[in-house]
Amino acid sequence: MSARGDDGAGDAPPFYFNLSHSGGLALCAVGQFGEIGVDIERIRPLSYPGPLARDHLSPEEWRLRSDWETAAARPEFFRIWARKEAILKAAGFGLSRPLGRVDTIRGELDGRSWWLMDLFPGEGFTGAVACSRAPESVRQWSWP
Repeated sequence: MSARGDDGAGDAPPFYFNLSHSGGLALCAVGQFGEIGVDIERIRPLSYPGPLARDHLSPEEWRLRSDWETAAARPEFFRIWARKEAILKAAGFGLSRPLGRVDTIRGELDGRSWWLMDLFPGEGFTGAVACSRAPESVRQWSWP
């Protein structure tokens, strides 16, 4: 869920933030440009990548590859998954909505458009950030 920080200090604009963690890494997104969601995924082996892809990808996403059953498709599956979760978190739904309703190619959920950007948090990980509108700039920092 995206959270809004507002200390009631009068004219200060609100800020929005969201957190995610996976495999010992964490992402935090903060901004003043509207609802925001972020997700990080460790790219890991899947017992059944094909059925997961079939059940959770939009038709357009499914058509991106013909090899969803193979290990070669895992990075792409997790990249799409991170994009879906980022949009759902920005929208305030989390995983309460079916992932197939999120189209990460067009950046849409239930007909509403979202600004979307892939993140590369480290070797073996993928991530994404989604916002209700495009930010003027994006800055990324990392700490050891």
